Amino acid sequence: MKRLLLFFKGMCMGVADVIPGVSGGTLALILGLYTELVDTIRNLNLRWLAPLFRWMKSRRPEDRAEFFTELKSLNLVFLLPLFAGIVTAIVAGSIIIPPLMEHFPEAMRGLFFGLIMASVLVPFKMIDFRAKGARTLIGATILVGALGGYVLSNPAHNFESSRTWVGVESRGESLKDILRRGPSAMAGEAVYWAPENASLREEVARVS
Repeated sequence: MKRLLLFFKGMCMGVADVIPGVSGGTLALILGLYTELVDTIRNLNLRWLAPLFRWMKSRRPEDRAEFFTELKSLNLVFLLPLFAGIVTAIVAGSIIIPPLMEHFPEAMRGLFFGLIMASVLVPFKMIDFRAKGARTLIGATILVGALGGYVLSNPAHNFESSRTWVGVESRGESLKDILRRGPSAMAGEAVYWAPENASLREEVARVS
C-alpha cells in the first residue's frame, strides 16, 4: 500500500513537470516528500558493488548480508516506486496534455493557474513573517510582479522584438500546421495579422 501511494505521488510530480509553471519539486514539498527525496538522492553511492562482486564470487552468507545492507541504505523502496510514477506520468502527460491544451485552451489555462496558486500556498505558509524584513520583501516581490505583469500584458504597451520571416509554401495545410512545420514561436493570430502576411489575408478573402 505504501509503495502504491509513493507511485501515485510520483505520478503527481510527473504531471507537474509536464504542466507549464508547476514544478515537480514544489509538488514534492506539498506532498511531504521533499526532505526524504533530497536525502535519498544525496546518499546514493556505489558501495554496494563491492559486496555484490564478493558474494557472486564466494557465495558466502556474510557477503550476501553486507550487499543487502548496502542496498537497504540506498532507500530504494522509496526511490523506485516514486521514480516509476514520475516517468509514467511524464510519458502519459506528454501524450494527453498537449491535445487538451489545443482543444480546450481556456479550461486548461484555468487548471494550470489553479495548480500554480495551490502550489504557492505551502511554501507561503512556511515563511516566517516574524523574521526581520520578511514582510517588506514579500510585499516588494508582489508589487514588482504585479507591475511587471500589468506592463507586459497590457495591450496598450507595444514591445518590438526582432523577427526573422521565412517564406513557407502551403501544402494544403492549415495555418496551425504550417506554423508547426516552420516552426514559429508566434501565435497563429499574430502571424495571420502581421503586416508581412497581407497577401495571405487577401488570398483568404478572395477564396472565401
